[in-house]
Formats: sequence, structure tokens, C-alpha cells
Amino acid sequence: MRDRRSSGGTDHTGGLIMRAVVCESFGGIDALKLGEIENPQAAAGHILVDVHAASVSFMDCLMVAGKYQMRPQTPFVPGTDAAGVVSAVGAGVTRFKPGDRVACGGWIGSYAEQLTAPQSRATRLPPAVDHITGSAIRHCYGTANYGLVLCAKLQPGETVFVTGAAGGVGVGRVCGVIQVDHPGVLVTSRHWRMRGPLSVSSTRAVAA
Repeated sequence: MRDRRSSGGTDHTGGLIMRAVVCESFGGIDALKLGEIENPQAAAGHILVDVHAASVSFMDCLMVAGKYQMRPQTPFVPGTDAAGVVSAVGAGVTRFKPGDRVACGGWIGSYAEQLTAPQSRATRLPPAVDHITGSAIRHCYGTANYGLVLCAKLQPGETVFVTGAAGGVGVGRVCGVIQVDHPGVLVTSRHWRMRGPLSVSSTRAVAA
């Protein structure tokens, strides 16, 4: 970011401008442009985050093509998930302070040097989780949890069939299923392999 007053333009209102990926029309990912916009400010209940990594999801691709169920007003900065370091907090924020490493996001705004997010949509990153990994967790595992717990109302002992278990949501669903009293899991993936403490004998792979 840089001081707006050093930009050489006629705007001398002060403040900072930052680099961001901008969607000016719903032309898909090939129509996205790198531009400069005014940096956001942390409103009440929000945190301001210096973005270190941002994920690219299928939802983001749909959003910039105008094919998602919600269409933001253009121009907008796409990107649902990011991870970084809190640089400022708004009034009423109690869960975070400047310097905290977080994963956060919303519907848009992550493809920029900074973004703001409600403190309710942010999670502190453990020391062992890097920013790249942290940026890819929220919507993948949140979507998986929504499908399993809220929609399917998964119960212990039930068997779940997961198609496409190699992607983020697929892996999230398998991990979520295993947490529900270890029911059977049937996945479709040519390269499926569960490692570490989540490995269970009831997980079986079927060649896709």
C-alpha cells in the first residue's frame, strides 16, 4: 500500500490505496484486472487484516462469471477466504487484537492487500497452520459441515457416500463424517488416502 497523496493524482484527501484484483464485469476469471482501490477501514465489530494468502474456490469462479446465486454490484473485489495478520480492530471487537494470525472472509473482498471481516467470521490460526492452508479451510469445511449436519442431519452409525473426495469440500466431508462416531465412509477418488489420526478402517475408496 502507499499514501494516496503520493500517487500524482488530484485526490489529496489522504489515506492509503492498495492493490487488488477487480471484477468490473461478469466476464469470468479472464476478465479480472489488477487495480488500485482505497484500503478498507475496520468498522465496529470488524477486524482489518493484512492478507498473506487467499484461496481460489469454485464459488469464486462462479461469482466473477455472474453464475452464482448472489451477484455483487460491479466493480467489486472477489475472493471469499483469506488468511493473514490483524492490523487493526473496530469498536467492540473482543476476540482479536493486532498481530493475531487469522483465517477470515466473507462473500467477496479477499483478493486484495487488506480486507475487513466481522469478528464472527474469523478464526485464530494455530501456530502449526500456515497462511496458505488457513486460507483454504473456512468455506470448504463450512460447506461440508452445512451439508452433513444441517441438511443431512448425519447420525452415528450411518454410511455416507462422498463423490469427488479429492477436493476441499470432499475432504472436509470425509473428515466431518469421521468425527460423527466413526460411521462408514465410501468415497470416490483415484488418489484417495487418509493420513494421520483421522485414518479409520471404515473408510473405503472406489476408483472414480
